[in-house]
Amino acid sequence: MSIPLSSRLPPDRLIWAYTSKGNFTVRSAYKIALSSSSDQRTDSSSSGNRSSFWKNLWRLNVPNKVKSFAWRASRNILPTKDNLCHRKVLNDPICEACGLGAESRVGNELLELVITVAWSMWFNRNAVRQGKARQMAATILQKARLLLEEFQLANFQPSQPMMHVREQWTNPSPPWYKVNVDGAVFEAQQASSVGVIIRDHGGLVAAALSKKVFCPLGPLEAEAKALEEAVDFAWDVGIRDVHFECDSKMIVDAMLGASCPQASIYNIIIGIGQKV
Repeated sequence: MSIPLSSRLPPDRLIWAYTSKGNFTVRSAYKIALSSSSDQRTDSSSSGNRSSFWKNLWRLNVPNKVKSFAWRASRNILPTKDNLCHRKVLNDPICEACGLGAESRVGNELLELVITVAWSMWFNRNAVRQGKARQMAATILQKARLLLEEFQLANFQPSQPMMHVREQWTNPSPPWYKVNVDGAVFEAQQASSVGVIIRDHGGLVAAALSKKVFCPLGPLEAEAKALEEAVDFAWDVGIRDVHFECDSKMIVDAMLGASCPQASIYNIIIGIGQKV
């Protein structure tokens, strides 16, 4: 009775009353099953002293498939060889990765990384069982970090307020030049712009560039594009001894090799590195 009716009288449709959007989800059905079965409440993921742990797990800043993996692993319901042997599906419980024994179960930022790496290992294990090549540990770790960074960048905003620190421009040592770059996004126009200014050791402007990019880039992508334009511009005006400055730590770390670049800017970062 609390659902308002439309004056346009659209056709009736079925909805799932236990989710806010009216769509059926396995998670909501699972909660209903638990609430209607009293003998399961003492050992469920929503009761007793473990309630806060499960709530924190489902709120983690990781993809849903990774959360599901962590929940299944903690409940020991992953289809490991040990579990499959108990269910009479397999006869050999020995782990194919180490060959030493039965394959059994396995601060928020650390937990997010740990379970993402664990999921990546589980994904690689399943790929090996299907005949694909086994990945090195370093490759698995790198892909796990990239998956987590991409997901958090695409789906979440920083929870803490931004702190603006006023910094004073410093002169480069002769005969070096300093190139400052910046990117801007104009969402309403579905466009971006880049700005570049080159100054010598005395602070005098040697060259400047302002350019509009008719492409709906994100903030990170606009900063990367600005750096790419700055490198090309410096080369075009004949300046080689330069220091580049931008206000994106993620791009700086990627250029210095301190972190793996995001997939959306990977090609730009690699191209800049090859030119400089």
